[in-house]
Amino acid sequence: FISGLESWLLTGGADGSVHFWNLCNKQTPEEASDEDNGRSDNAEDASRPRCFIRLLHSFLGHCRPVEMVCFYHRLQPEVRQTLCVSFARDATMKIWSLEQL
Repeated sequence: FISGLESWLLTGGADGSVHFWNLCNKQTPEEASDEDNGRSDNAEDASRPRCFIRLLHSFLGHCRPVEMVCFYHRLQPEVRQTLCVSFARDATMKIWSLEQL
């Protein structure tokens, strides 16, 4: 799911876990001010897009590997998803809330 400069990613693990990630491609404030002042350590690094990944939460509940994960589809673009779904080899489907994250 993508919203502005931030993206969210769901992954399912062989251990039965579901991970919710935040992907961010904007610069940190320190990097932006350094580049504005011409203090980039390496000109090649300054031209590369910046991307950061951060694990926001791990959902535990499946006892077999997770086969499928997806966000609950909403018709409103630019509105953060509040639910996700996972299905695992233990033949269970789980609905997880992203509301508090």
